[in-house]
Amino acid sequence: MANPLMLLVQQAREVGIGIARRPDGTLAIRTTAATDSVARALRARDQDVLRLYDWTRAGAADPAPCLLCGRPALLRDPVDGRPCHKVCADAILHAKSQ
Repeated sequence: MANPLMLLVQQAREVGIGIARRPDGTLAIRTTAATDSVARALRARDQDVLRLYDWTRAGAADPAPCLLCGRPALLRDPVDGRPCHKVCADAILHAKSQ
């Protein structure tokens, strides 16, 4: 099962919410009134969302199925420690909003 936080970020991207990490390390969320409930959910977990962008703290272990694609992954998600490829996470985190 995928990381619920990663799914929240993906949902935000799909409805057109812009998410980024500012140079000062804070979370930037660009939203509209139509996407306000998803934006509130992101803001409630802002520090966790920021950790998704910081793979310098990601661990590594024996290969296990990636929580996003299912292929073997050595890296561990920086938020909850589950197996995840950085490229799989980047596909969600850095996707262009529609």
